[in-house]
Amino acid sequence: MALDVDDEAEREPWRVRIEGLPLVPSREDDDYGEESPVVAYELVGRDGRSLREHHFVEDGFIEIRFHRKRFELAEVRVHGASANGVRFRPAKGFESLPLETDGERVLRYEPAPTTRLIVRDMETGEPIERGELELVRGDEPFNWEYESILEPLYARAKVQNFGRDPIGLDWCLPPILGLCGRVEFAVRAEGRAERRIAVALGSGGTHAIWLQRGAAVQLDWRIPEQLVDLGMSDSPKVLARLESEEETGILAVTSDPPGSNVIEPRPQNHRWVEAVGSRLEDQGPCRRARFEGLAPGTYIAHFSFAQEDLVQLTPLAQGRFAVESGQRVEVELESAFELEALPSRLAFELDVPAEYVDAPTRRVSLCRIEGGRTTNSRSSLSFDRRTGRTGPEFVSPGDYELTVSGDLALRTIVTVGAGTREIRRITIPSPQPFRVRLVTEAAHVGPLPTTLEWRSLLEIGHSRRNRSDAVSGQPGVFEFLAPSASIEVLLPRFGPLQLQNGDAQRLDGGGEHVVTLVPAPYLRFHLLRDGQRITVPLRFKVERSLSDSAGRYLFQERIRLESGFGEEQRVWFPEPGEYELKFRKLEGYEPLPNLAVNVSAGDDRLIELPLVVER
Repeated sequence: MALDVDDEAEREPWRVRIEGLPLVPSREDDDYGEESPVVAYELVGRDGRSLREHHFVEDGFIEIRFHRKRFELAEVRVHGASANGVRFRPAKGFESLPLETDGERVLRYEPAPTTRLIVRDMETGEPIERGELELVRGDEPFNWEYESILEPLYARAKVQNFGRDPIGLDWCLPPILGLCGRVEFAVRAEGRAERRIAVALGSGGTHAIWLQRGAAVQLDWRIPEQLVDLGMSDSPKVLARLESEEETGILAVTSDPPGSNVIEPRPQNHRWVEAVGSRLEDQGPCRRARFEGLAPGTYIAHFSFAQEDLVQLTPLAQGRFAVESGQRVEVELESAFELEALPSRLAFELDVPAEYVDAPTRRVSLCRIEGGRTTNSRSSLSFDRRTGRTGPEFVSPGDYELTVSGDLALRTIVTVGAGTREIRRITIPSPQPFRVRLVTEAAHVGPLPTTLEWRSLLEIGHSRRNRSDAVSGQPGVFEFLAPSASIEVLLPRFGPLQLQNGDAQRLDGGGEHVVTLVPAPYLRFHLLRDGQRITVPLRFKVERSLSDSAGRYLFQERIRLESGFGEEQRVWFPEPGEYELKFRKLEGYEPLPNLAVNVSAGDDRLIELPLVVER
């Protein structure tokens, strides 16, 4: 059981010197490698709870923190370490850290002895030379799969051939694995029962395991007629799983020196077969799977639809059987599915209006909805333009978001029942003509926008953004066809002109719509030297300070003033409010200090910035 985690303010750090490990130069940005020194330890409380941790060694030290307020510390138990591809163990007398000390805390390590394994045949006693040893999992709690240093390492945790000599198990794995707990291996050999063993690496000794002859089973499931009618004889994918209910076989382990508990037998809980084959026999279509290398015992077998894009894990059949050493059995599974959980075979037919007949791009996808939200269970459906239909897909019961995209736009919810076979007809609405005219009563804000962004409002959400150009010779006038009767005009809140309320304005119904733009508040900046206005350099910029979480960008332009009065920098603000402004440094002048301004609606103010020549 792990100790409760507390915040950093409630932790007391210990600085511990590490001796005996080869040190490597520190890397930048915590970019550790497999050779980097790392140590593992366990904080044990007086109530028996514990917390195992690991630390990379920096400059010969680690820092240990523990939670003073949550538990009373009883022991700091020291486990393994690794560095430069070598496994280490605590030296004698350094198996734990003193809780109280007047001096420096030290951990000393020494190279760990190699733990060796030989695999033998139980009947002949001879070594088994050809087989496979594969890492399954480890007992240690570290989330190594998220450490970048281990991404390429798990592939090495596999031995293809045993040989007649003992295997050095510590050499099979990166030394960073198995520092703080046992690691579990699967041991396989042709004709023998596969077994699982848990090993305390770095413990030394030579150990032998003795494998029995393996049993085999063939699992058959006669597909019921109602599922055959749905076309489920060869799809979707079916998985087979075996659970070990009781193991009656014996995994003999001998050790030198004797009496060691370095290797511990583990039950083989379950196996998965990714693809269950399909067969057509005299009795009808059948699904079949085979398992080899079973240890003697009792098993429960399950067939289930595999969880895929649109199909949920769905039980189909199961059976119970027992095997003895070397026995081969055939088992027929009984159907064990619930009708209301069966997927349906579903296709969609698009009813496309005449205006879209020549639309070249059409994409159809389904996304599962759970708890009112879309999930990662989604799939793009094949689509045939000639028939207007998607290919059939198996889809588990539930609600889905159907999206038609490309040159068409539709998003709606469809509800899928259980165990049906149907073609669902989907009607695409006729496009709606829109004419949008932008107007403003503001003066001195420049020309109206020449492009307009908009998106269709669909039954669920909205379409992708579209961009339309203004009608030739008619500034601020836009004409386009929208795939829905409601749209949103989009105008981000930066620039001289804004929508009256927010970044988007909804327009309902085709036809002409007038959209009024209002001027954004802005400030005018002049630069002064010795009290005289000077030209605004191209490099001069005004930005929001880094303390402003809304982002630094402000829309601005250099404006040439009339009657030879030089230039000014105009800066528009997204909305009224308080802003802290910073200014880009100009060559030859002292930096301008940050400026706090309160911008109000309709603001149009002049701010003069005096420059000071650098000395």
